[in-house]
Amino acid sequence: MGHHDLFFKQTFSIREHAADFVKHTLPPELAVEMDFSTLTIEKGSHVDTELAENFTDTVYTCRISGIQIKIALLFEHKSSPDNNLQFQLLRYMGNLWENSIKQKQPRIPVVPIVLYHGRKSWNPSTLSSRFENFPVAVKPYIPDFEFVFVDLSAYSNKKYI
Repeated sequence: MGHHDLFFKQTFSIREHAADFVKHTLPPELAVEMDFSTLTIEKGSHVDTELAENFTDTVYTCRISGIQIKIALLFEHKSSPDNNLQFQLLRYMGNLWENSIKQKQPRIPVVPIVLYHGRKSWNPSTLSSRFENFPVAVKPYIPDFEFVFVDLSAYSNKKYI
C-alpha cells in the first residue's frame, strides 16, 4: 500500500474524520438529510482484485431520512485522468450490491465519493458522456449515475512539509 493510500485509509477509518469530510463534501441537499450520528464503517474490502489496483476504499453506512445508505469513499490515485473511471465506479457499485445479495441483505443506495490526487487537474463527466456519438434513442439503455469528485491536484504537499 502506497503512502497516499495508507494516509487516506488511516484518516478515513476514524469515524469523526470521515463524518466531517462527508458532511462538507456531499451536495448540501443530501448532507442535510443524513443522520451522521449513524455513520458506521463497514469492515472488509468490497473491491475485486482488478479494481484493488485502482482504488483504496472505505465504505460507511449511514441513515438518510430513516433509510440506510452506503457511502463509498473511493480514493483514486492515478497520476493522470482516466476515461474509464465511470466504468470502474459502476463495477464497484455492482460489487457492493452483489455482496449484499450473497449475504441476503437488502440492496441499498451507494453514494461514491472519489478523491483524485493526480498531477494535473481533472473533471470527469458522467457515464452517458462516454457515449455521446450514439443516437439519442440509445441513451435510455446506458446506466448513468452521479458521483462526488474531489480534485486534490491543486494542492501542494510542499506547503505542509
